[in-house]
Amino acid sequence: MINFYLNSDSLEVGSELNGSCIWTPDTKKNEKPLYLEIGWRTEGKGNLDRETLFKTEVKASERTYFKSQIPIAGPVSYDGELIRIIWEITVSHSKFLILKDVVKTQVLRIIPRQ
Repeated sequence: MINFYLNSDSLEVGSELNGSCIWTPDTKKNEKPLYLEIGWRTEGKGNLDRETLFKTEVKASERTYFKSQIPIAGPVSYDGELIRIIWEITVSHSKFLILKDVVKTQVLRIIPRQ
């Protein structure tokens, strides 16, 4: 089981995401580490794009802290008919994000500065 602890799941561009996660394995055997990424990706028509802002290793039964600056230029979250921009924290089995290896995802909402 993986639990996320965030300062907020809705942030303005230019702000800082702070948080931590704890991974409690389901078994007692020696588990290989997992990998946490913070970033955004697009879905929908046209070219797909993605950017990773932060990446770290997550070890079993230890609290892993993370911090990432949301770029002032965004992009902001968007959920349209033709395109979606999705900000997320992803934990996977692979150093290189492959969707089939994803263990848990936490979606973030990035909004324009108020």
